[in-house]
Amino acid sequence: MKPTEQDIKQALLHPDPIVRDAALQYFALSFSRDPGIWPVAVQAIEQYGWDEAFSAVWLLQNLPQTDETLLWLAELLDEPNRQSTTSLIRICAMISHANAELLGRHEPKLVDCKRLRGDTRQVILEKIRLHSVPADVCWKELEDQCERHKNDKDAEQFDFARASRLAEAISREGDRHADKVMSILSQKIESFEDNPLLWLEIFAAQLAGLIRLESAAPLLAASLKDDHGDFMNEQCTEALTRISGEAAVEAIARDFHAAPSHYRLYASSALRNMRGEHVVAKALDLLEGEEDWDAQVKFIGTALANLDARGLRAARDLEMDDLPQLRRGLIATAVLSGEDFPELEQLREAEQEHQAEVRQQQEWLGGLGASGKPVVNQTVVRPVKSYARVGRNDRCPCGSGKKYKKCCMGKEESK
Repeated sequence: MKPTEQDIKQALLHPDPIVRDAALQYFALSFSRDPGIWPVAVQAIEQYGWDEAFSAVWLLQNLPQTDETLLWLAELLDEPNRQSTTSLIRICAMISHANAELLGRHEPKLVDCKRLRGDTRQVILEKIRLHSVPADVCWKELEDQCERHKNDKDAEQFDFARASRLAEAISREGDRHADKVMSILSQKIESFEDNPLLWLEIFAAQLAGLIRLESAAPLLAASLKDDHGDFMNEQCTEALTRISGEAAVEAIARDFHAAPSHYRLYASSALRNMRGEHVVAKALDLLEGEEDWDAQVKFIGTALANLDARGLRAARDLEMDDLPQLRRGLIATAVLSGEDFPELEQLREAEQEHQAEVRQQQEWLGGLGASGKPVVNQTVVRPVKSYARVGRNDRCPCGSGKKYKKCCMGKEESK
């Protein structure tokens, strides 16, 4: 049995943090468009606190906000001495990820928040401005930016955040620009030397995802196979996840077993973050013909990410029901599906032991100075919990648009 989406939404309030995390990831990693998720998440944060509600609370920025939740965040900024610096950064990032129309409705309230970060205020104002700029003008700005940087292969020289905001502004017109997106993605690129497509194709892929352009799915999968670099691969993966329908699933699955390893890595990640019966069915179908152990784990993980009890059975059949990398998914799926899973208590105990070891390690590392000797009478800055699950190549949760490794990862490590 698979829980309903309403059941999963209510699981955001579940007393077990593993279940709460699984519920949040169910919606956030698939870029759900349901505006009813944020209000329930607010209840969870008020009930359990920022640091305990969800281990990756920053994922909420993937979800659509409401007027009420945006104003709730703004009010938190105006509460003196209540929010830590880390919480303020997190709240500002979430505000900056709200859609431009929503930000525009509450511009005076937001920009007057005394504790709003200056860079967040700048992002808000630019998103509001771009919302009133014709999409054709935004296209021109995006193309001009890509033209100026056509010989800059160093991503540090390219303003990803601004280009991404231009793509968001264009996407408000839906599939009006679908033909242009398809034209860019269809081009066979012989060389990226002196070629604005070096950058432009990345934002065409972003647009395909933002407007859920199903006809682009085969082109996105083909680009993944051709391996146009990390940035394009990551954008294609996200776009396929957003599209998520039958066309995207079939595009991913086509020739999967014979595909190069980099493609299998990105494509299986996209599949894992998609939701629906067709996704689970395809993952289990691919599992049957798969010999690679890592791929098998990912296909089972896809069923578990969908909180589908078939993932429990598949894990048991392949004797993977005690794997650490599947453990949290197994626990959450067993709880929410109601499936009889005798290993549940054993998994809970193993996870509790693991978390205790992690806490002990963090306390030990937090108590060491740069020399490796214990710190005495000195304030120690702990690692930021909400960043703990961010991958090196994921977008930084601070909202800059850069990769985590190019942004806040170094700052956190230096602490």
